Amino acid sequence: MNVMPRARDPNRDRAKVIWLEHGGDITNRQIAEQLGVDEKKVAVWKQRDKWNVVQQSEENVVQLNEGDVVQQKRGAPKGNKNAVGNRGGAKPGNKNAIGNRGGSGGPPGNKKAVTTGEHESILLDTLDDDERVLFDFVRTDPLEQINNDIRICDIRIRRMMLRLQRVRSGEESKSTDRKYQLVEGAEGKPPELREVERVEKERAKLERELAIEDALTRVLDKKTKLLELKHKMLVDEAPPEESEDDGFLDALKGMTSEVWEDVGNSSKT
Repeated sequence: MNVMPRARDPNRDRAKVIWLEHGGDITNRQIAEQLGVDEKKVAVWKQRDKWNVVQQSEENVVQLNEGDVVQQKRGAPKGNKNAVGNRGGAKPGNKNAIGNRGGSGGPPGNKKAVTTGEHESILLDTLDDDERVLFDFVRTDPLEQINNDIRICDIRIRRMMLRLQRVRSGEESKSTDRKYQLVEGAEGKPPELREVERVEKERAKLERELAIEDALTRVLDKKTKLLELKHKMLVDEAPPEESEDDGFLDALKGMTSEVWEDVGNSSKT
């Protein structure tokens, strides 16, 4: 039985327009609410269409309201052997995941969770190819999800620190606001996004510094909560004799203080 390819969802292009018009300063959930679609679908579109990478003829950079986004090559440098022999996963004897019922999902086509077939066709009909891969292989281990979120927080903190240094050194004295519009494609081709307006603005240095520091505070708070949640999960799974107070919360306070100390030092350089 041949399956006809599904037509491109028009909301996919509309979602990107909304994201661009907000300069990237809008969440997937907010976009999904405007379009009446699932938030995860917006996340897949964002990943697949590479919203964060916009080619620019000379600089290969796009500056949005929240700073510039540079296109970078993914993966480790050529010749890097850090991962040789690494099979991934936890070390032998690790018991962090004892008692949790998470997993990596089933292989493609796995139907172990289908009980009546009532929802199966509806679900599969609403997923595109990328979403089906994500559905089958996404890891649902709570501890692993938390670890991934912590890594993302660390990356964001680093980017904010670098951006703060650029603002203080005067490298980000201007911003570019762009407005995009969907234009019908020729000869039956799908609509394409075109820039219809561009406005250069002078940035207030102090205002930019405060905005980045506020955002940094929010990310640090989120990371602290994630670490507290991870610690609680590990303590709950540990034997009673190993679950006594180990000074973890005090260590978290020290971590936050070190970050703000680095922020203060960057303002002196």
